[in-house]
Amino acid sequence: MSTALPDCVDAERLAAHGGVLPGVISPARAVRVSELFRLPAPLVAELRFARDALGKIVVEGSVRGTIIAVCQRCLEPFENEIVGGIVHEIAPIGAVSDSSASVGAAENAQAFAVLALAEDEFILACPMIPLHPDGICVTPDERLKNTSGSRNPFDVLAALRQNGDT
Repeated sequence: MSTALPDCVDAERLAAHGGVLPGVISPARAVRVSELFRLPAPLVAELRFARDALGKIVVEGSVRGTIIAVCQRCLEPFENEIVGGIVHEIAPIGAVSDSSASVGAAENAQAFAVLALAEDEFILACPMIPLHPDGICVTPDERLKNTSGSRNPFDVLAALRQNGDT
C-alpha cells in the first residue's frame, strides 16, 4: 500500500538529496477536488525535488486519478482518467523584490505545501466542461427527437377537432 502524501515537506532537504516523494491522496483529504467531482479512488502523486542551474528548487512530477463527472452534453455521470503534470519553482523568501511580493512568489521551502500543489495541479488538469467523447452520448434534445419520431405535435389537436366535427 502506498503512503499518504504529506501536507508539507522540507523542500530544501529533499532538493539537496534529489528526493523523490511518491504518495496517495485519499478522497477525504482532496477536499477541493471533491467539491467539484466525485473521486472513486485516491489520487496518486509522484514529485521529484532538485535544484536548477541557478540554484532554485524545482519540483517536477505528476498527479493522476479518476473522477466521476457529469457530462454536460447528456447530463449522465461518467468516469474520466486525469493526469496532471507538475512543474513548479520555489523562489527563496529573500530573493523576492518588492514589486513581485504582491504576486506571492515567495514561499517557505521548509514548509512547502505539497498536498496543496498536487491538488491544484490535478484540478487544473480536469476538464472545465466535462463531456463524453464524441459519438458516445445522446443529448436530451436528440433523445426527445428520437422518441417522438417524425410526428407533428399538432396531429393530436387535429384528431380532436375532427372528432368534434362529427
